[in-house]
Amino acid sequence: MKQFKKAGILIIFGVLIILVREYEWKEKISQTPEIWGQAELVRVVDGDTVVVNLAGKEEKIRIIGINTPESVKPHSPVECFGKEAAEHITELLSQKKVLKIETDPTQDTRDRHGRLLAHIFIDEVNIAEHMISDGYAYEYTYRDPYIYQTQYKDVENQARRLEKGLWSPKTCNGKK
Repeated sequence: MKQFKKAGILIIFGVLIILVREYEWKEKISQTPEIWGQAELVRVVDGDTVVVNLAGKEEKIRIIGINTPESVKPHSPVECFGKEAAEHITELLSQKKVLKIETDPTQDTRDRHGRLLAHIFIDEVNIAEHMISDGYAYEYTYRDPYIYQTQYKDVENQARRLEKGLWSPKTCNGKK
């Protein structure tokens, strides 16, 4: 009987932890994103990483919510559509030199490589969403859901259905 009581207590405790975690996530996602301000594009590293001048300091930014095929990963071959993804984001970002940088309260500020984790906008156009919609990026959730996750998943599904970019049977067919 004691074992059942202990198991019941552990189950209740586990459920409470899950409920608290869910509440915390909903609180975070409802927060207004912190605006880091405007930045000037320095260069594109690859389809999901750029270098900007932010408040007089060069910052490498890993764009939250997307992953693109690798084009410059050391000791790795270039993946299908990697060069195209890097060229596409270069084209998008070079239209205007001023970028709006927005962090996400649901995510860490920096990744393990020291890169700033942020969303990037040009004239209110979400660059990550644009990359996914055009078929140059996958929706990517690292650990926790992020502010624009639902939108990104929706546009990825649409890009898949329309066989855009890396989803085309003529290119990668959705494979890396």
